Amino acid sequence: MNNQTALLVIDVQHAFTHKSWGERNNHQVDDATDAFGLKDHHNRYYDPEIVHQLSVATLHDEFATIVTTSEMLAW
Repeated sequence: MNNQTALLVIDVQHAFTHKSWGERNNHQVDDATDAFGLKDHHNRYYDPEIVHQLSVATLHDEFATIVTTSEMLAW
């Protein structure tokens, strides 16, 4: 892998949610994931930490349970 390679993990499970399938139990480890800085359509730059925090916020309680590495390892 070179420094231009990225691993992108996409979870679309929420799209398949149906009550008959039972509760979903997705976890994302907040401190074990990262993000890249981004420019929007107005050419405004967003720092990687802001992109990460907003991405986590959009997942929280809707698509995933956000946990720390310590919390995940404790299970």
